[in-house]
Amino acid sequence: MWQRGVKEVRYSLLSRFEGGLLGGAIAAVKLQQRGSADSISDACELQDSAIASLLRCGGFDASDWLAAIATLSPSLLQRRQKMTASEVAIAIFPLAFYSHEHRDSLHARVREAAGVWLHDGENLAELLLWADAIALILREKLPPNRLLDSLLASAIDPAAENLKTLEYLSLQLERATPLEAIARAPEAPSAIALALYSFAATPEAFSLCLDRALRTSLVSPLAPLLVGAIAGLYNSSSGLPARPGLDPSQLQHRQQQARQLFTAWSGSYRLDRWNLNAPVIAGAGMLQARPSLKIISH
Repeated sequence: MWQRGVKEVRYSLLSRFEGGLLGGAIAAVKLQQRGSADSISDACELQDSAIASLLRCGGFDASDWLAAIATLSPSLLQRRQKMTASEVAIAIFPLAFYSHEHRDSLHARVREAAGVWLHDGENLAELLLWADAIALILREKLPPNRLLDSLLASAIDPAAENLKTLEYLSLQLERATPLEAIARAPEAPSAIALALYSFAATPEAFSLCLDRALRTSLVSPLAPLLVGAIAGLYNSSSGLPARPGLDPSQLQHRQQQARQLFTAWSGSYRLDRWNLNAPVIAGAGMLQARPSLKIISH
């Protein structure tokens, strides 16, 4: 239920796709300026190769993804089943676009991708929470300032260990505990949890979310990249800074990726015959038909 007195704001899915990719790119530039970019390079390369594979195959194909990586960045194959949940969360960000309409399908794709990259000691449940947060935003199911509560309410397993982290973060949010204090605690939450907390505190303020996360970059260098991605997704490209700090080629590249992803996801146009220059506005699951979409949600 929406909070009383809060006006619901809807953006086109294309603008949200753009916002998510641009938000992550803005965060990467800021991390580079702080000298923290090395820790995110592998995850960013995986994300780019995932986008290329999604466009080529019209959906998730682990074999194609790995084949592309073997050609473009073969050294990344040495990190199979060795990555943290936060690194994999960055890599699968565009994958969540493709499967956001149906939770079962989304979780299946996340588990498949995690089977390729996630270290055995890492928390798969956190990746599923991350994917659920993306889906809530894209399906217009996220009331303002209620991300943590919405994730708790939609949990499949109420007894899951990671839900204790969500409950803890929800309590700290009520107390207005600074993100830095949480990040520097003896048993600090993961980068995914910190990113969700930073976003949940001020979801409509992209720059504030990101600046807050950047102050924790020495403790958790991946958190700002995750915050940039999810805050950009929520606020869409129209809610990003007027001067995002990206050079023109970076800006154009991310915008093109978003348009191509949206075009391929919607199943409405052929990439080799259509140049999408204007936003297409539709509710999630309404554009069809696509091979990956078996049931249309309204």
